Amino acid sequence: PKQVEIGIKHLKTVNIPIQAYFVLGLPGETELSFQKTVEFIKSLPFNSDDTINYFTATPYPGSRLWDERDYFKLNIVERDYTKYDCQHIIFETNDLDLTTLKNLFDIAKETEKLFTQT
Repeated sequence: PKQVEIGIKHLKTVNIPIQAYFVLGLPGETELSFQKTVEFIKSLPFNSDDTINYFTATPYPGSRLWDERDYFKLNIVERDYTKYDCQHIIFETNDLDLTTLKNLFDIAKETEKLFTQT
């Protein structure tokens, strides 16, 4: 995170707009780590020239996340592949159940709005 912070501060000194992407639900993520990420985002010098996007981790069939879902302790709860679009919660983990992931994604989307271009 420190290198990211330094890089973003550098870019902002020369007024370069930033697009930053974050992923919710990767293996090992917890409510606490998510909260720390949101706090980190809010601590950065983003402004209305910047774009922040949050996506959900999506274990596409054939990807490592899909193939090793047992290893990563993912419980795939959605089999409708039209929802495999990085905007729908399609699995839960030992640390984050479906309801919690949906609530966190709502918070993530609200965080995006703090930095929406006008």
